Amino acid sequence: MDRAALERLTVEQLRQEAARCCLSATGTKYDLIETIIAHLQNGPVAELLESTPDQEDAEEEAGPSRRANSPEQSDVFRQMVDALQGVIHRQDEERGNKVASRSSRGS
Repeated sequence: MDRAALERLTVEQLRQEAARCCLSATGTKYDLIETIIAHLQNGPVAELLESTPDQEDAEEEAGPSRRANSPEQSDVFRQMVDALQGVIHRQDEERGNKVASRSSRGS
């Protein structure tokens, strides 16, 4: 699904799509679209995690300067950071909801 397709959805439909992907379903329409797009763009992260030992050996032989400056790796690392930030955000929200529900039960 691309940005244009997401922009045609209603906020409720975006919330359903976010929930289907186990993403945060809160925020504005823009927030939901950005969250879903960040999630959809994380495909290369899985490829990086599934690399074979032969691929890793070839990369080592290429030398550290070639590996570190690769635009593809920069994109993958950026996507990994985005994904991890999304996980942290969701965990923080879940913790906040648990704390709020505990305090409301105690009153």
